[in-house]
Amino acid sequence: RRFSDELAADGYTVTEPTTYDGTQVEKTRIQVKEAGTGSDLVSYFANAAVETAPDELPTGVDIRIILGTGES
Repeated sequence: RRFSDELAADGYTVTEPTTYDGTQVEKTRIQVKEAGTGSDLVSYFANAAVETAPDELPTGVDIRIILGTGES
């Protein structure tokens, strides 16, 4: 919730956080619909990478952040 609050305070539109059911990894993944977006979000996390994954994003979602196990 801390990351959601921080992003919202900085002007990002944030939907309700949910629990990710996929495979968890140490690195935070910033999934984006379009290549070239999302790099401005990397600085919010200790260990994050942007990946273009339009087929994995729900309808109406442009960016999804999946927190890695290394985030505190």
